[in-house]
Amino acid sequence: MAKRRRMVDTNVPEHEELVGDSRTKKRVERKGLQSRLEALGNRLAGLPLRVLVSLELGEELEADVRMLSTLESGSALTRQRRRVAGYLRELDLDALDQRIEDAVNGISQNTVHRLERLRRELMEGGEAAIEALCEAHPDLDRQRLGQAARAARREAEAGAPGRRYKLLFQVLRELGLGQDPVE
Repeated sequence: MAKRRRMVDTNVPEHEELVGDSRTKKRVERKGLQSRLEALGNRLAGLPLRVLVSLELGEELEADVRMLSTLESGSALTRQRRRVAGYLRELDLDALDQRIEDAVNGISQNTVHRLERLRRELMEGGEAAIEALCEAHPDLDRQRLGQAARAARREAEAGAPGRRYKLLFQVLRELGLGQDPVE
């Protein structure tokens, strides 16, 4: 059987033909959107819990994002990423990106000053300062805070404060310390 040849109407100029988007272009756009959704889901999974809750995404999405943050690897991780991406598909992505930026970078100068004061107290006060802080905030991750403070102290004793000193500030910030008091 001979190949069928596609007939081209030579009477219509080429620039007047109605040609839609190619399947390849549509597929690239779909895959690009899916990648953006999954990247946004991963970004949400990396946020501290208090920031995630402050975004007010809804209970179901929050629970799925928390589940995503606990998974390490494998098909369950991929499945959970796609599930979160499905929820995010219904939201305005640009607005959500802006809300995340505001929540992450929007710490006030008062908060920075409080965190610096806490860091200085932990550096100077030793274990007693850690204990006092944990008594004042019983829901803190004491182990993480203690490790960060001891590492920063050791680094300061060995020389000038550097990476560990900055890491202690980040840990204090992630633990939600130094936040503006709720009125």
